[in-house]
Amino acid sequence: MDFDTGRITITGNATRSLDGLQVVTAPKTKAGNRTLILPQLCIEALRRTPRNGDLIWPGPGGSPWPASSFYTAWQSFCRRKGIRAITYHALRHTAATLALQAGQSPHVVAFMLGHADVATTLRLYAHVTPVAMEALADAIDAGYGPRLRVLEGSRNGHELASPNESAAIPTKSECRGRESNPYALTSTAP
Repeated sequence: MDFDTGRITITGNATRSLDGLQVVTAPKTKAGNRTLILPQLCIEALRRTPRNGDLIWPGPGGSPWPASSFYTAWQSFCRRKGIRAITYHALRHTAATLALQAGQSPHVVAFMLGHADVATTLRLYAHVTPVAMEALADAIDAGYGPRLRVLEGSRNGHELASPNESAAIPTKSECRGRESNPYALTSTAP
């Protein structure tokens, strides 16, 4: 952790070895080794966090926590602070989802998580949330709302608002000559 530059370098994961010891191992993929630029909020929180050399939040005795002991301590902390206790993996999931929802590039989020493939990030963390659906509706309204109108009558099998205005809606044959033709067939033949 470099507090002057606001960067943290991830070079290992605390895991349990086959003989039950807590050890620090290399990340699963090359992409797991990464340097992240942290927001000031995180930097200030990490300044107040115990460390043992490069190990952040060391367990009793300065070594990595056993996962069950760390989660018990985390649950206790959450109870004391009056917040709902969720797993650290759920916190990671939430951070990724919120970053994607805030419009961050999936590639940036994949890098943050240490994923080698952006498809993994999107498959696991890109959830459809109510906020995302509202943003989509707002984007459609902002981009197309003023140009769309409800018409009476019937055209192309659709009931419209006004028979006088139904001529404004192009027929399928009228669309065929346009660049934006949704009915156009693309040919891949030479």
